[in-house]
Amino acid sequence: MSGTNWQLLISFLKLESLSFGGRPVAISMMQQELTENTALTGKEFSGG
Repeated sequence: MSGTNWQLLISFLKLESLSFGGRPVAISMMQQELTENTALTGKEFSGG
């Protein structure tokens, strides 16, 4: 597994263990986590 894949795995494990409040909260936490800790940009996250 490359470094980026490990970062994604760790990010999703954090989100799964810390998100509370349903999908709107999980999506905002996911965007923040992935754009700060991986090479994903905000535009890529939103699909644009």
